[in-house]
Amino acid sequence: MKLGFALVVSGFLASCVSMDFTTARSVSVKPGKGGVVTLNPPQDPKARDKAQAIMNQTCAKKKVEITEEGEVTVGTSTTGNTSYDSGSRGQVRNGITWGGSSPSAATNSEQKNLTEWRITYECK
Repeated sequence: MKLGFALVVSGFLASCVSMDFTTARSVSVKPGKGGVVTLNPPQDPKARDKAQAIMNQTCAKKKVEITEEGEVTVGTSTTGNTSYDSGSRGQVRNGITWGGSSPSAATNSEQKNLTEWRITYECK
């Protein structure tokens, strides 16, 4: 039983290592004229090759000329949390409450830009 489990686990790990997470996709296309592609991760030669293939397909037999390339903000992501403290009752002496605390809440949030690498190109 242990050998079968080990084989399944090693097969899964091998498949994870061989998975290709590089992507390139068209953001906008004007057939025969140019367009915009995005690639992820931008430094990966495989993603660059996929982007180049998309550009070559759009331009057909024309030459691909990159007119702009860089990181573009495509949205924002906000995360946050709120913590609550219900307070404490304190001690009652002679009908008077001494000590204790009032209920309170604390909130914090963080916002960051979501970006992607884009290539704008023309067919010449």
